[in-house]
Amino acid sequence: MILSKVDMLSPEERVVPFCQEEDCQQMELIGMMSEKLKEHVLKHAHSLGKKKINVIVNNYVANLLECIWKIVDTIWKNYGLGAHSLCLSNREEVNSAEFVVFHMMIWVLQAVEGLSLPLPPGYHTIHMVLGARCLPLHSLLHYIDFGLLHPTEQFVTRLIEELDNSEINERFKLSIMARIPEIIEQKICCLWDHPISTSHVARNYVEILLKKRSTQQKSRPIFIREQDPFETEFLPLTYLARILTEVEHQAPNPFEAQQNVDVKFVEDVALKQTLILLGLENK
Repeated sequence: MILSKVDMLSPEERVVPFCQEEDCQQMELIGMMSEKLKEHVLKHAHSLGKKKINVIVNNYVANLLECIWKIVDTIWKNYGLGAHSLCLSNREEVNSAEFVVFHMMIWVLQAVEGLSLPLPPGYHTIHMVLGARCLPLHSLLHYIDFGLLHPTEQFVTRLIEELDNSEINERFKLSIMARIPEIIEQKICCLWDHPISTSHVARNYVEILLKKRSTQQKSRPIFIREQDPFETEFLPLTYLARILTEVEHQAPNPFEAQQNVDVKFVEDVALKQTLILLGLENK
């Protein structure tokens, strides 16, 4: 409701595309601020009535977000930035104006956080895109580590989709992926067609199954399948496959509703990783 009001407040065409993604953190802050304001106003001006107080608070928060949006939008227009400044695939075409705007957005961010105010949803994503375009990798990572930049799910998704798997881009992606929150990593990992992400999915699956196995009764009969004549003789892989098969016979697959990951999938991944480590993938 508040975001819809923000869109209606300015008739001018905006350059910066805020409020076009689901930003859970900022939406929580907006909701928390609204509730606290309503409680405060209701306590000191209850004669206005709850309905009118809701309208006043919603308008106030909407105007606040629109003001921040207008400040950033004006900066972008003054320095001639547009949609081309939001493309990750042409990072080599960055100009000095983008660098100035990037630092101005840091000042806006610090001012807003200092006042404990919410930001328009999408602010962190756009700021990250500018940072990825303007800064060398080591500087970008320092900004992330010190909390001046915040990698979002939308940004990491764009990073994977827009950048190819060249050596430079892979190093760039890996450096960012190592710094994103675990909840985002779990959502994004399956989108990246890379041995590291595949290995991550397999490890998580194995960890969940083995944790479920450890909580089961030890007196429960153990299911051991007979060795398949075509089964690999790599003993660690064989043992892992047998343990996973035993667990799957005792409990439903936790990934069944999502990706239908099964023991065969994990076995294939483990075998692939083993062949890569042994240098036998092309033989």
